[in-house]
Order: sequence, then C-alpha cells, then structure tokens
Amino acid sequence: MKRTTGMSQVVASRVFNLRGKSGDGSTIEISLGLPIVDPSSSADSINWLCPVGIRTPESTRVRPIYGVDSWQALELAMRIAPSFIDHHEAGMDDDSKAFLRSMRVEPLNPPTGR
Repeated sequence: MKRTTGMSQVVASRVFNLRGKSGDGSTIEISLGLPIVDPSSSADSINWLCPVGIRTPESTRVRPIYGVDSWQALELAMRIAPSFIDHHEAGMDDDSKAFLRSMRVEPLNPPTGR
C-alpha cells in the first residue's frame, strides 16, 4: 500500500535560525500540513495523517504523522515536530531555542489511584 506523504496545503510553519561556530548562518523550516484521511485506510477503520515538512539547506522531507482523527493527527504532529530538529539546537539563536523549548511537551502521567 502506498501512503501519501506529500503536503498539499501548509497550515502553519516556523523558521529556526542557526548560527555555526564560524558565524555563518542557515535556517530550518518546519511546516504542518492540513490533516487528510489516510488513503490506505479501510472503510471499517478510517485513520488520518498530518504531513510535517522539514526543510534544511541540504534537503526537504515530508513525514506523515498518523492519528485516529484529524485532531489527533494534528496534535501529534505539533508534539513530534520539534524532535525532528533537536540535533540542530546547539546552533540556534536564542529566540529559536526558546520557541523549541516551549514546544516540548512532557509525557502524560497515568492517573494515580485514589
């Protein structure tokens, strides 16, 4: 089964500014696409996907993030997107680092017994 991973419509994006040790700069752009029904879903089980685009000076990739509905696909995409650029964090300017930290979400703790 072929999965559609392209992005037909961008609904949000953010550019992160990087500075190398030598002072040269580059950027990383993260884009969230409009959630769509996963084309490989069956009539009995419909799933959704939200495409996440990662554009660096070297490459552009689009990865699908799946959910049981459009809300979950979008929510998971927003939670996962920052992890795609973690290894670039050391070279980011202070504003980009602060935004990346604000996007990180701690895992949900299971409810405790009463």
